[in-house]
Amino acid sequence: MNEAAPKCSCVVDTSGLHAIAAASGNLQSILIEKLASGTIGVPACAWQEFDELYEEEAAILAPHISNKIIMKKSTYVGAARIAEKLNSGFPRGAYDNHTELYTASIASNNGHRVLTSSDQVAQYARMDCDAVDIETWVQELPD
Repeated sequence: MNEAAPKCSCVVDTSGLHAIAAASGNLQSILIEKLASGTIGVPACAWQEFDELYEEEAAILAPHISNKIIMKKSTYVGAARIAEKLNSGFPRGAYDNHTELYTASIASNNGHRVLTSSDQVAQYARMDCDAVDIETWVQELPD
């Protein structure tokens, strides 16, 4: 796993990992190739949460994760700033581990986009974080 600065162009959250695992056919093949090449970075906190919630799906994706992003002090500070901007402290997120705040912090600190499910895009928009659902992101890829 890569513990240096991410070389990725985007990061994926727990919902995005679940969407990748649930994708079918060519869409899933493209996304797995992007995970394997490191184009999609996976925050360690999102991976841990995904592995706990979807053990079987995580076992399928695990061999393809080449760019796991470790949590740094700047990630925690950035997440606290985002929570403060929302005037909400650390709310209980979809999975109760605040990984959305940490993922948004990683993305914002590194100028990356968040890949997520279509249901989560609006949540990242409220955090002033660029986010897109995985299907739209694949459609936007250059040929």
